[in-house]
Amino acid sequence: MNNNPHLEKMKKTVIAVMFQNKSLDGKLKKKISIIVMLIFTIMVFCLIFFSFNAYTLTKNINNQIKEIGSVTVNSEDTISDLEQKYDGFNNFQKLFVYKYNDLAKARKTFNSLPIPLTIDNIGKYISYDVKFKDYFESIGKPIFFGDPTYRYYDASANADVATITLKDVYFDNVIIKLKIGMELVKNLGSWNGDEITLKLSPDGLAQSSGHLRYSVPIFPPPSMPQYKGMEIISVSGNIYNDKKNH
Repeated sequence: MNNNPHLEKMKKTVIAVMFQNKSLDGKLKKKISIIVMLIFTIMVFCLIFFSFNAYTLTKNINNQIKEIGSVTVNSEDTISDLEQKYDGFNNFQKLFVYKYNDLAKARKTFNSLPIPLTIDNIGKYISYDVKFKDYFESIGKPIFFGDPTYRYYDASANADVATITLKDVYFDNVIIKLKIGMELVKNLGSWNGDEITLKLSPDGLAQSSGHLRYSVPIFPPPSMPQYKGMEIISVSGNIYNDKKNH
């Protein structure tokens, strides 16, 4: 079989190009290796830098979590503050809060504690919606015989009170006793209604009505009294922050 000179020449050209490409691949690999090592070095440096920064930022919170100690009903503010600090970290920084499991455990313990409700703390969990209906007023008989100037002034109204829950907690046998306060114009005094009792459901909802009445010798009679708030007489029962387990 005769060799074609043109094919031989083409074969030699292809072989030469292949050898040349192999030489170029070797140089390229060397350059790539240098670039990879440089990138790796930068990544290690960044990892060390950000790790040190994260450790510095989270050092205090780890110590503060350690200082929680025994969890009581007074631990809520401390636990909540630390949770807010933890939530403020990014995902990488959170890896350095090695005491987080202790914080989560403290929260779980606190949520399982019964918190006694008092007049001082009930406002954190409940507010009230007060509506008035069936208001009426009248002028009674003269106080002094034959003197039409001074008469009894009577005013009466019914008040509907409903609760509004402010926190998603569980209410355990909570009973609130209160009185509605009204204010008369011209600083002529004030009145209070009958005692209203609210027995809360586990969700903190309740509704009840009370009767308001004011009777005083006065002339001229004042206009419609204005609602000025309510007086909480007593509170009993507990709340639990862990609503799901009750």
